[in-house]
Amino acid sequence: MTLPTSPRDSQPATAKETERVVIAADTWKRKLLDLTKRNRSLNFKPTRVSTLTVIDEQPSEIFRLLYLREKSMRFKAAVEAVATARSTETSDAISQYDAEEVDDLVGTHFVPYDPAALDARHTDDWLQTSVSPESLDKSLRRIDEQARLSLDEQGVNTLFLGLGMLQYAESKDSSIYMKAPLVLLPVEVARSSARLGYTLRASDDEPIVNPALAEYLRRDYGLALPTLPDADSMPDDYDLQSFFAATRNEIGGRQGWVVTTDIVLSLFDFQKFVMYKDLEANADALVSHRLVRQLITRRSTHDGGVVGLPTDIRDIVLDVAYAPESTAQVVDADSSQLRAIASVSRGHDMVIEGPPGTGKSQTITNLIAQALSDGKSVLFVAEKGAALSVVHERLKAAGLGEFCLDLHSRAANKRAVMKELGSAIDLSLHSTAVASSATQRLPHVRTHLTDYVKAVHEPFGGLSVSPYHAFGAFDRVATAPRVTYSGAAEHGVTPMQLADTLRGLAELSQAGERVGLPAAHPWRDTARTFYTADVLDDVCRLAAALSTSIAELTSRADRLRVAFALPQVRTLADADTAVGVAEVMQRSPGAPLSVLASDAWNAPPADATRLIADGRAVTALSERLSRRLNADALLRRHADDIGYVTQKTSGLFGFLAVLDGRFREIRNRWISYRQSGYTPSLVEQASEMALLV
Repeated sequence: MTLPTSPRDSQPATAKETERVVIAADTWKRKLLDLTKRNRSLNFKPTRVSTLTVIDEQPSEIFRLLYLREKSMRFKAAVEAVATARSTETSDAISQYDAEEVDDLVGTHFVPYDPAALDARHTDDWLQTSVSPESLDKSLRRIDEQARLSLDEQGVNTLFLGLGMLQYAESKDSSIYMKAPLVLLPVEVARSSARLGYTLRASDDEPIVNPALAEYLRRDYGLALPTLPDADSMPDDYDLQSFFAATRNEIGGRQGWVVTTDIVLSLFDFQKFVMYKDLEANADALVSHRLVRQLITRRSTHDGGVVGLPTDIRDIVLDVAYAPESTAQVVDADSSQLRAIASVSRGHDMVIEGPPGTGKSQTITNLIAQALSDGKSVLFVAEKGAALSVVHERLKAAGLGEFCLDLHSRAANKRAVMKELGSAIDLSLHSTAVASSATQRLPHVRTHLTDYVKAVHEPFGGLSVSPYHAFGAFDRVATAPRVTYSGAAEHGVTPMQLADTLRGLAELSQAGERVGLPAAHPWRDTARTFYTADVLDDVCRLAAALSTSIAELTSRADRLRVAFALPQVRTLADADTAVGVAEVMQRSPGAPLSVLASDAWNAPPADATRLIADGRAVTALSERLSRRLNADALLRRHADDIGYVTQKTSGLFGFLAVLDGRFREIRNRWISYRQSGYTPSLVEQASEMALLV
């Protein structure tokens, strides 16, 4: 962890530093404020999928149903003919990409009306759209996914129902007109199952007037959009027509400026604008704030502004100055995390840095618990909702959930906040009995653990090596062969002896790299340990003579190989074979050349060939019969039986052979000869018995 710190008793700011802070704050505001055409809140154009346009409805009636009466509404797709016609009209302007904008706003000019005289289609709970059922479902699914993603990651609901539009000129001298939503009602879309359609309802947040549009008109035209009544003071019969009428009066009949009844469901992000308004409203406090000034000027008086823990925190003994029983630690913390807690408790500002998994959320949890123990309030903010959830869950697990006011989740609305505050106040009226046994046991546990740490890091024996260091060294050679040491561990080996041993092993390793595998070295069987110059000369002389003898032997072997058509001699085994051939040739009495040169050796004798063929046929026949007949078939002569069966089964009345007693006797005996799985007819078996004969 890197812990840049700064004291809270910074020096007063100079005029130059104050000017620098003011310039930085103005730069921040310019970057946050987007009053260009790129801002959809000022120049709204629907997108094909992530925007849903509602047609033939009155914004005031939808506001009354959704917000004032807190009802849910459903979406109605266009009839097929209308949807097809609208798709044909805009096919040239709509691409396949969701982000491409299309001109699909179809609202009419706002005209005051009597709510009692409206048609039923304007007062029912259906929102009419201009798209087919398939396109409607696709758009609502995409809108729901994007709204949930924004809520999960940033804790902000960006889904709004835009009620009414203002068509206005791009600038005072421009003839280009843009449209921007006037009233933005925070909403939610949901469905209970994939088969059911989506429903729309107002979320618990309050409706707002388009803040970007209000700021733009104030800055460029000096116009002030009317405001909506506060949620607590808004009457149940409030009519949004009064807002539209006041807006129309404010624009004062400007050429081309009109208020329309366009209604869109889309995503709007006002977080940067909210930050801008916050900076604008609190400019003086921002410029004079100690931390903001220090972040911009990078000036600190503590330790020269170095990065790291303050000296008084680095040098403290945690067990003495910051004992666990005197802290409000609720989750595990190591010494570095405890020093961070101690640093904050002593009034230092701090930035804790570290990759994932290094315990930052644990440290934050302990810091919040410590601040609560000191009677302080804590505002915990994060860019991602997951970071907030992790710390919140840790605090709830520690029993501090009632102290947490969630301003991030879906339920962080005005009513939920008031309810949580009430629960916290009620809880504060109840006293809680705290057992002291745990805190009394902490000093003993701490002393035991501290003694263990000291023992692990205490130098030991003649080597003066701590067990911690020794185990670390053993881990590097955990897979090496083990050798048992029977000497004394305390004083058996000194650091100098160990160094000499390691140096000798290193030298042996270097020599071994040059020698290679000893078992494969040419001189592996030598008994000498030292070679003088004379001995080396003798070795060279004998080796030269041996090389000459080997060359002569190789030459003779090649001539012999060619003369007797022998394979090439390459190994000692080949040499043994050649010696054996030579010995046979030496013992041979010899044969006349006419016999050796006879043509009879070029072809096998006919009788031998015929005998081999007969042997092979008999072998094949035997294998065939053994698969069909058992060994009992070989114990009897079958020629008479074969003739009798053949005689009885031939002719027109062969089927009457079963009436003959001898025929039945032969059949039963032949069946007993059959191998398992062999079931021929008696005539077929007669052929096999003939082969047996």
